[in-house]
Amino acid sequence: MGSNLDYLIETAPCDVVVFKTAGFGEKLERVMALAGPSFTLEGISDIILTVAKNARAEIRLLIVAGQEQEIEQAVKVVLPFTEMCRAAGIRVEQKIVVAKELEAEVRRESADCDLVVMSSPTPKGTRRLMLSPLEERLAKVLDKPVILFRKGVRDLSF
Repeated sequence: MGSNLDYLIETAPCDVVVFKTAGFGEKLERVMALAGPSFTLEGISDIILTVAKNARAEIRLLIVAGQEQEIEQAVKVVLPFTEMCRAAGIRVEQKIVVAKELEAEVRRESADCDLVVMSSPTPKGTRRLMLSPLEERLAKVLDKPVILFRKGVRDLSF
């Protein structure tokens, strides 16, 4: 993302939201949120709901997984979020994608979206302060605005 931003993300003792605004247009009609084993909705569900409700946009919930057996659990995890969307009067569409090359699928599925929102899970061990390569690559290569949420690491001791 850049050395200054990387440093901020890696050392912030609080949650961090990075908003890549390049390509942000006047109208926001479709927001795509990523969910699945690599993408949690924890921390970003309120952001997605607020943005979609204020813009009167619909939400495309892209459930992505590298293996078929991960899908059932991912669908269960997103159920409360889809219910919150419907209760708020926000149209939500779910799409399930199983692919080894998740980056290519996310790029393809986001083509008709105006904004992509994703979270970066808090890694464990020595990688616990960094973004995963997938989230960082997606934020760079998507030709649209991206909101990336990273849960803060409150205990910086190893």
